[in-house]
Amino acid sequence: MTQSLTKQKRKMSLGKWLTLLFLVVSVGFVCFLSWKKDPDLGTLSWMPSFIAEWGDLSENDTLRTGVPFIGMAVVIGIYLLRYDNFTVFNVVLAWLAMVLLIIFVELVQYFIPTRYSDFRDVLWAGAGAAFGFLIITIFKNIIPNRP
Repeated sequence: MTQSLTKQKRKMSLGKWLTLLFLVVSVGFVCFLSWKKDPDLGTLSWMPSFIAEWGDLSENDTLRTGVPFIGMAVVIGIYLLRYDNFTVFNVVLAWLAMVLLIIFVELVQYFIPTRYSDFRDVLWAGAGAAFGFLIITIFKNIIPNRP
């Protein structure tokens, strides 16, 4: 019995570490893309061409900021569900943390001569995070609770 409990704790710890790793990489990715001197995604050799082409269209200039925040919100939402912490308070707190992140990113971007800050980036990131949490909320209400 003790051994299976230890394995279960180790499994939960692995889930927490993987979530943390994903979020750290995501935040680093957002910062890197926002702070690199050239905003064009096509200059990155490792970026898939279909993503670079879509992201470099002028009409997607600020919209593309919200995309990684959808993924981050979905992962945070799954994490909160997994550990029975998916409450309105925790979701709002996580959303606010993501909005503060993009505000910080935009403030730093202000001091990069080849870049410019845009308040619409903050709006799109906040909308992307809200959409990610909405996806998790919908699935939470569709999929029945586990015993």
